[in-house]
Amino acid sequence: MNKLLSISLGAALCGSLCSHAFAHGGRRLEILVVDNQLAVRGYNSTGVDDGGGVQRPYYNALHDHWAFNPAPGVVAASADLPGFDLFTPGDLAGHAVILTLVDAYRWVGPAVSPAPGTVPAFEALGAGQEIFASFGGDVISTDSPGTLVLIPSVSGAGNTDLDVVYDIGDEPMGQIMALEFVLSTDAPGIADSDAVHVLFSPDGANAAEKLHHASLFTEKFLGTRVCAADITKDGALNVDDIDAFVVGFLAGDLATSDCDGNGVCNVDDIDCFVGAFLGGCN
Repeated sequence: MNKLLSISLGAALCGSLCSHAFAHGGRRLEILVVDNQLAVRGYNSTGVDDGGGVQRPYYNALHDHWAFNPAPGVVAASADLPGFDLFTPGDLAGHAVILTLVDAYRWVGPAVSPAPGTVPAFEALGAGQEIFASFGGDVISTDSPGTLVLIPSVSGAGNTDLDVVYDIGDEPMGQIMALEFVLSTDAPGIADSDAVHVLFSPDGANAAEKLHHASLFTEKFLGTRVCAADITKDGALNVDDIDAFVVGFLAGDLATSDCDGNGVCNVDDIDCFVGAFLGGCN
C-alpha cells in the first residue's frame, strides 16, 4: 500500500513546482485554532529557508536574534520579531486574543550545533537581564509579568503585523533566551494554548555567533510536533487529507505540501506525507 500510494501521488505531482508569496517580512507566528485550542505556528514570511523551512513542522516555538545597540557606551538589545499574524478568524472573529507572560529562562553556552538527543540546560535569567515586552502602549517584563492584548476584537478579515517589541539592558552573547507565554481568548469553547516559546539568540556576524543552529534545535525541543499528514487538521487521517495534499501540491501551497518543512517542494515531500499517513502520526 505504501508503494502504491507513493506511485499514485508521484504520478500526479512530480512534474509540479512549489512557490508561495508572503506579505510580511521576517520570522512570524501564525495564530491558529487547532482542535478547539489556540496555537501558533512559525513561518518565514520571506519564503527563504533559514534552516527550519518556510513553515515550522511544530507548533508554539520560534526564534529570532537580538539587535545590539550600536550607540557607544550603551549596552542594550532589542527585537521586534517574531511577530504574530491571524489570517483565518473563524470562531475568533469578534473576540479578544491575549498574550500572557508566564516564565523566562536561558541556555548558556550551547554547542553551535547541539548533538541529537541533547537536553538544553535551562536556567533562570542572569542578574540584570530583565526583558521588557511592549505592545499597544502596554509594557510587561520578566520581573513584572502580565498580559498584552494582541487583538481586542478579531476582525472578520483577520489581523496581521502584531509585532511585540522586546528590549533588554544587556547584550547577551553565547546564550539563548526563552520567554514562555500563553495565548488565550474570550471566544467560547476555545481553550488556552499550551506554552508558547519566543526565543532570542545573540546578535553576531555569522551563524555561529548568532547560535542560529542551536536556536533551531531549541525550537524543535520546545515545540509541539505537528502531524504532517493531517492536512485538514480535523484530528483524523482519511482520504480528505490525501485530496488536500494533492490539491496543495499542485497549487504550490507550501503550507500543505512542504511535508518535511525544509522550504523545498519535491518527491521527498510525497515520501514524507505517505510515511506520516501510513504511520498514523504516532
